[in-house]
Amino acid sequence: MNTIKYVFITLLGLFVATLCAVTDLPIIHLVFSFVMFAVIYLFYREDRPFPKYKLSGKDILVVLIGIAVIFILDNLLIYILPNPVEEQHTKVLLQNYGLYGILLACVVAPITEEYIFRYIPTDKPTIIVSIFLFGLFHTQVSQDIYTAFYPAIVTAMNAVAFHLFYRKTDNLYVSIFIHASMNLIALGL
Repeated sequence: MNTIKYVFITLLGLFVATLCAVTDLPIIHLVFSFVMFAVIYLFYREDRPFPKYKLSGKDILVVLIGIAVIFILDNLLIYILPNPVEEQHTKVLLQNYGLYGILLACVVAPITEEYIFRYIPTDKPTIIVSIFLFGLFHTQVSQDIYTAFYPAIVTAMNAVAFHLFYRKTDNLYVSIFIHASMNLIALGL
């Protein structure tokens, strides 16, 4: 895989999706995710088509282990890292969106993000870049730089775990279910 091509296409997808999502309406955030997925899928659909659904009993066990590992990792990060000055905007936004927030955080985002940041990267340099990009895509607007990058730090660490579980099972649905479950837990808290 060409890492430069991956970065270019991912940033192009982000740019096009951002142009389509210029308001704070809940439906626009869904459009953003669909557009970003569509742009990137158009470039990779022949090399990396979306995999067919398969989840064995062993995969379900790995999902449960993955949820526990990431839950522990996130709690350690929360314990180690100082709390941000303000609440994460994304979390507040999604909680205020109700059903749209749940659909976005627990269905659309995990499918889109796992395809883009876990399934498409196949070599080590691209995987490392994808972890970095995944974190950067989760920064937030804030007057405090630490608060702006706090979600990026946590999500980049989660991306490492998502990659490990995906690579261990070679099943994208394992990382999708772990990601969706963790987002559901975060929304519930």
